[in-house]
Amino acid sequence: MHRLRMVCMTEGTILRTDTKGRVVVTPERRAALLGEFDRGGISGAQFAKWAGIKYPTFAYWVQQRRRETISPQPTASMTLQGPPQIDCR
Repeated sequence: MHRLRMVCMTEGTILRTDTKGRVVVTPERRAALLGEFDRGGISGAQFAKWAGIKYPTFAYWVQQRRRETISPQPTASMTLQGPPQIDCR
């Protein structure tokens, strides 16, 4: 488990970071940033720089979202069923 510390950014926003200096982003904030990226017209690298996120991290978020959109995680309501039964009388 990583201990957290606070860091003040130039825009007046205080961001939580872990002891390795990585910014801790909540799932809600991540979703908001991805939504903002979708509405903008700039590249991922430019957006990551603007948002103060390392580009590899941002690219990973985008990739994860695409994977979840393409193949959603199975839920409890999804059950595996065998092949259809065919009556060959």
